[in-house]
Amino acid sequence: MLVGLVLWNAGNYVFFLLAGRWLGPDDYGIVAALLALTLIVLVPSGALQVAFSRRVAELGPEGHATASALFTQALRWTIGAGIAVAALGYLVAELATTAIPTGALLLTACAIAPMGAFSLALGSLQGQHRFGAFAAGLAMLGAPRPIVFALVALGTSGVIAAMGATAVAIFAAALLVVLIARPRTNPPGRVDAREWSTFWRGITPLAVGLSGVAVLLNVDVIVAKAALADRTAGHFGAVAVLAKAITLVPQTVSWVLLPRIAKARSSSVPTGPLMAMGAGVTVVAGAVATLVAWAFGTPIVRLAFGAEYADGGSLLAPLVAVSALTGLLMVLMNHQMGCGLVGFVWAIAGLAALELLLFSLFHGSTDAIIAVEAVVGIIGLTLHEAIYWRGDGGLLRNLGQMARLRHRPVVRTATK
Repeated sequence: MLVGLVLWNAGNYVFFLLAGRWLGPDDYGIVAALLALTLIVLVPSGALQVAFSRRVAELGPEGHATASALFTQALRWTIGAGIAVAALGYLVAELATTAIPTGALLLTACAIAPMGAFSLALGSLQGQHRFGAFAAGLAMLGAPRPIVFALVALGTSGVIAAMGATAVAIFAAALLVVLIARPRTNPPGRVDAREWSTFWRGITPLAVGLSGVAVLLNVDVIVAKAALADRTAGHFGAVAVLAKAITLVPQTVSWVLLPRIAKARSSSVPTGPLMAMGAGVTVVAGAVATLVAWAFGTPIVRLAFGAEYADGGSLLAPLVAVSALTGLLMVLMNHQMGCGLVGFVWAIAGLAALELLLFSLFHGSTDAIIAVEAVVGIIGLTLHEAIYWRGDGGLLRNLGQMARLRHRPVVRTATK
């Protein structure tokens, strides 16, 4: 798993850096907006992975036939839904803007179409504990992108090459994991209506929460491309790639803590201290990264993307800060999901809608876009505390308890 994650992220970042240097700020703004759109679709499709892996694990080896039938039926559904979503997105984008080439929009649609199938197959492999194949799928999602981009960019425009490399990587990863995860029984049986209904009911809150997180993390780049000058949007998109790397900390924290929170909840053990630890790590990492970005923002951006992007260096520190704030909301949401509660999951969806509304009103500059993100993040934290501060889920309450425990004097007793 570690090797797969490293290859996935390394491939993606090499691709971003190559694309940024090859395209220049004007064209990179287009690519950044289209890549943000693919992430807004890819992240909530992860609900299929979580829900299906959990169901496969629950069924166990004795439920292999049911799992196979469920996979086959869900795969047909996700392929059809993926094609429909991709086609609808392409038509809307084609009608809404003339600033993005048709070829790039088509390639974006091709990248979106297999995402549901990819997530579903990953969930099947995860539920069966086939982590080698799971890691291969993750690696395929990122590792081929810089290679394909370097080859294609020599014979076509940079925008087409970037989106072509993205489409090839996602399609190849989806094909690989689907072929590995496909049922060995031939043909698989049918899924009864109750099993099918239960499966999809479990996906709904997960998809809602993950969709909200995807919007909070990625829609700013799309707004920048739509509202700002091409060069400014390119600077914003490039710097956002660097800034949002901080969200790997809350993502990792959530992966580690979520099963522990679920176990503690099932044993009637308070889960607030676990949530506070995850939040504390996220806050500290975000604060340190923000200070580093504030001190060395311009040199970091110049080193990563080249001198053409140096003017965007001043954006790095505030973008790191708001990304860390969104990451903190992710930790709080995962705590609630680990407890089997969905209240804050729906709240995250509401925050995403609020951010879209505010962006429709305030989008005239990079400062306005970052200010909207900061306001929405603060509202999210305030809402969480207003709902949960009295109970086990209160963030400030649990952080305060941790601080008191840490500074409590050690009482030594003498023994005769």
